[in-house]
Amino acid sequence: MGTRRSPPPGLDYVPVPGDDANLVFGVIRATLAGVPNTASHAVFRRLFPVARPDSFEASWPRPTCYRHDVLLPPWTSPDWVDPQTLCQAYDRQCWDGMKDLVIIMNFRFPEALRRGSEAPAISLSEAYELVRSYCVEKLVRERGLATILAMHLPSLAGIDWSPPHVHACSLARVAGLGFEAFVPELTKDSSRKIFEREWLEHRERHGRG
Repeated sequence: MGTRRSPPPGLDYVPVPGDDANLVFGVIRATLAGVPNTASHAVFRRLFPVARPDSFEASWPRPTCYRHDVLLPPWTSPDWVDPQTLCQAYDRQCWDGMKDLVIIMNFRFPEALRRGSEAPAISLSEAYELVRSYCVEKLVRERGLATILAMHLPSLAGIDWSPPHVHACSLARVAGLGFEAFVPELTKDSSRKIFEREWLEHRERHGRG
């Protein structure tokens, strides 16, 4: 396991440094500075960047992020297409002493911002589908991880000048009829290099390297 550090203000995980400034990677853990956490709460925060309901424990309304998706491996429950149902099922199978909850990546697209009168170099739809196809191939099909996507547009929403980005939240156990094996090879600081390499290769295959 990597060296423990303190998370930046407002974050529920510690980003692992790497070479690609537009890929953020970390692991959301069951406790942060001694405070308990859940997958439901972590995903809730990404699905509701604005107009957030008072509690993640009540029934979730329609998410307020720009786009979202639930990507599931074969043989999982059809009820899990609902992100709250999926996360609650996962949380019920957690136990005291379990550490790693969610593998999280944030894919940033500064090239999707308009520069004056120039059209963006990549559309929001293309950016989203680029992340979605990567997650389906490498996280869901290859590794069996249920993954929730949430796309944010902070600058268009008037929140700040951060570029459009897609959060990919992968529940850190293989999903099948329930939640099975852990994936420790993907929850270390060194795991970032795996994802950086795969993401670069994926972009290059799609002409976006």
